[in-house]
Amino acid sequence: MIIGANRDEMNNRPWKAPARHWDDRPDVIAGLDETAGGTWLGVNEDGVVAAVLNRYGTLGPEDGKRSRGELPLEALDHADAIDAAQALAELNGDAYRPFNMVIA
Repeated sequence: MIIGANRDEMNNRPWKAPARHWDDRPDVIAGLDETAGGTWLGVNEDGVVAAVLNRYGTLGPEDGKRSRGELPLEALDHADAIDAAQALAELNGDAYRPFNMVIA
């Protein structure tokens, strides 16, 4: 499987290439959003892949909302995609700007 994503929506937002950026998540390899500390796409050592996609017209942060970049990291804390999806389904979706998630 080949999975790819780009950051063309806000290409001036600082980021780092995929690596093990999080000391508290040593099994996660993902790009790092240097502004909010999250990611848009990552994989863990169990083979779970998670990506967040902003919905059209919802670019950038919004006061009072959490960063959508937290969501893939939350998913990658789990050893399989089913557990990851169930864990995200229990989160308060209203805490984030609109998004779509891919978990495999």
